[in-house]
Amino acid sequence: MSTEDATYCIAHEEGLKLDKYLSREIVDRVRTLLRQAPGSGGVVSVAKAKVKTIIKTREVKVGGEILLQDPLVAEKVLAEAQKMAGKVYPMLYVFENSVREVIKRMMNKTLGNDWWNVANIPEDIRKDVEKRQRREEQEAWHGRRGAHSIHYTDIDDLIRLVQNNWGVFRQVFSRQDWFSNIVRCMETSRNTVAHMNPLDNHDIDRVKI
Repeated sequence: MSTEDATYCIAHEEGLKLDKYLSREIVDRVRTLLRQAPGSGGVVSVAKAKVKTIIKTREVKVGGEILLQDPLVAEKVLAEAQKMAGKVYPMLYVFENSVREVIKRMMNKTLGNDWWNVANIPEDIRKDVEKRQRREEQEAWHGRRGAHSIHYTDIDDLIRLVQNNWGVFRQVFSRQDWFSNIVRCMETSRNTVAHMNPLDNHDIDRVKI
């Protein structure tokens, strides 16, 4: 059977009336092919009607611009996604990167642009950062996090960077525990969202504060 004839046979099986679109010669040929098909019973009507199932594609917009096709999740999860994308994630994103920016500016001002190499940075943080940078170099298909090493730190690493270089930051932060408590509070909510879980309204209010 040619590809063309196979297409006509499939169209017939899907309920299309071939005699409405094709010449009599082609219709007769398709009839003959269908009679010869296993399980046909020898009698087939070209004008056979068939019930078709129509599957509607569900499109959902999340975060204002992201259009999802047929998301395989419950409506509750989609509502959570809308809420996290619109109300929570931007605050967490701006907060964490603001902390990094404050640290970078203060370190640059006090220790110079090469501060990452001369500041009192715990060795385990340095090793973790180097490992992430090497891994990123091996995955060249993916975009880079950032040009500076501080962008490869975890949020709790930022607490230790400030504590270990308190002389640089005491003019900005009133107390070490004040800074660390705020970061740890945000870190809990940040990790919840980063692992694709929602925050309740109480936690969202605390992030806003």
